[in-house]
Amino acid sequence: MTEMLPGLPLANFLDALGRRVTVEGTRSGLASILTRTPESGLLGGHPALDRDNARELGNALLAFADEGPRS
Repeated sequence: MTEMLPGLPLANFLDALGRRVTVEGTRSGLASILTRTPESGLLGGHPALDRDNARELGNALLAFADEGPRS
């Protein structure tokens, strides 16, 4: 297993609506899914995923889940 460092992106892509989606591990051991636009910055809500985005996000979440508890 690779060590996932807080703040390092697990996945980083543009969704189907052109928003930047980033999945990051947090210091508390959670996965945070963030969406941003160049105009508005950080947004709430859910990304609009195409099949490739969904696959990348799924792989990132599996990697996060398989990491195991932090010591």
